[in-house]
Amino acid sequence: MKQIFKFMFLQLIIVLIIVGGESKWNVPGAAEETKQIKISWGEYAGAGDGRYVQYDYFIKRIAEETKNRIDIKMYPGEQLVKSAQIYEAVIQGTVDMSAISTAYYAGKLPLLAYQMETGYWDNGDAGVIVSRLRKEIDEIFKKDGVKFLGWGGILPPLCLVGPKTFRTFDDMKGLKFRTPGIGAAVINAWGGTGVAISNPEIYMALQRGVVDGAYATLDAWVTYHMWEVAKTITFNRCGGGPTFAIMNGKKWEGLPEYVKNAFEKVSREMPAWLYFYNRNNVESLEKFLKSKFKMSYKLTPEENKIWMEKQNGYIWKPAVKKYGEPARVLWEKWADIAKECANARETGDLPKFY
Repeated sequence: MKQIFKFMFLQLIIVLIIVGGESKWNVPGAAEETKQIKISWGEYAGAGDGRYVQYDYFIKRIAEETKNRIDIKMYPGEQLVKSAQIYEAVIQGTVDMSAISTAYYAGKLPLLAYQMETGYWDNGDAGVIVSRLRKEIDEIFKKDGVKFLGWGGILPPLCLVGPKTFRTFDDMKGLKFRTPGIGAAVINAWGGTGVAISNPEIYMALQRGVVDGAYATLDAWVTYHMWEVAKTITFNRCGGGPTFAIMNGKKWEGLPEYVKNAFEKVSREMPAWLYFYNRNNVESLEKFLKSKFKMSYKLTPEENKIWMEKQNGYIWKPAVKKYGEPARVLWEKWADIAKECANARETGDLPKFY
């Protein structure tokens, strides 16, 4: 009898272990937290571009926070889609996410094209502005079924390369310059002729004489070795524009809560990290490029003021005229934060990131 009870007791223990094990693995959400989720990132910046460094940092932090359950695959250099079509690709879900520059989407996202008004802020400030206007920016993207992640990469300043240095507007006359999207208006205001050409095609355009010079970021010149096809580089003293980290809305909604929380946490870290990265990076970029081009020149503060005054308002003024009060209110918020950043630096303080 004792043996029978002993046998029955062992059977009971085994059943409890099996049931306990099954209940452990059948807890709602347990399976989804062990399954790796793949996310595609379509990007027009090249792998050697400073933006890629920023995005790569974000991707690695997401992997850390989710214990590698999120696999964000970056496709740089327009591998999946051209720069002018990336936003539509995110809307449609052709790519899951990206960090877009609205220079290519001024017609579709006119109020976010303010990011090109770089004469109003200094290096690193663009990321601060974007993070402080998170709610407003999210509402704009939401209309297209797109989720704004609350941060944006920071482009280094735009500058000119060409056959000579450009110190006055007379130096621009009669010359054609490659520009990013609506940036053609800036070149035209300075006396040249702007031609819209995507980043990967600049090298060939300069080599073949399609354009005389080009207007793009410091990173672009490093990535595409532009000193091989242009003699000079002219640096200005303005800040860089932001890109906007976005995700397809349906993709976002389909993510488990723990993944969304990870994205929220890392996204909140990004503005401060980007601020310091950008401010340190620009000086080293200028030094490197100065050693590569045959000639270089950096506008004096007085010269830079003249150049920026000529371009300032080329986006926000038409936007306010066309869209009225909402456009004016958003621009004033944008400009006020830029002033706050400048005041913080003057007093030796850090800007308010959120």
